[in-house]
Amino acid sequence: MAGAVFVADRRLYLDADKSKVLEEGDPAAAYLFCRPGRPISVEDQEAFGLSFKDGAIVLPGMPEPKAAVPPEDKAADKPEDK
Repeated sequence: MAGAVFVADRRLYLDADKSKVLEEGDPAAAYLFCRPGRPISVEDQEAFGLSFKDGAIVLPGMPEPKAAVPPEDKAADKPEDK
């Protein structure tokens, strides 16, 4: 999907020297880079090595996101009350 504008799926941050994109909660995070729903330009994607897979931004050096597994419906397994 090279050349396409990505839309952020979560908050992402920059480190202190603004050279690396980090996850929320990373102790090195210093500046807010984007919030959910913000388009990320092709220029920023290339500058920070970002990619997009299954609706999620993939940061360089991070494993690709796994598809979300829906929670188990425990109510379906509940025995009938008599």
